[in-house]
Amino acid sequence: MLEVGNALLAKDPKNLGMLLLVSDYYGEKGEQLDKAESYARQAATLAESAARPENVSEDQWKQQTALQKRFGVQHPRPGEHAEKEQRSGDSEFPGCRAAPQIQ
Repeated sequence: MLEVGNALLAKDPKNLGMLLLVSDYYGEKGEQLDKAESYARQAATLAESAARPENVSEDQWKQQTALQKRFGVQHPRPGEHAEKEQRSGDSEFPGCRAAPQIQ
């Protein structure tokens, strides 16, 4: 999955879906967090500036872009919660998975 995502991003670096997917993958795994953060930031920027398709209502578009932006910007650094959990051996939220998000 990761190879396909990175290959698609190499061809189309503004592929919002792939930016979110690969950023989420890296964030959850606690790997390549700088890349995950970069992808999440790019995704949030793209979500803000994307043009609404003609077949999508204004309300639907606002909901969709808000969700995409929120998905890309929830945590200060992707995987930060996972890193803290791994270091401390416990978690404030057991079973919590970190999402690739930035404030």
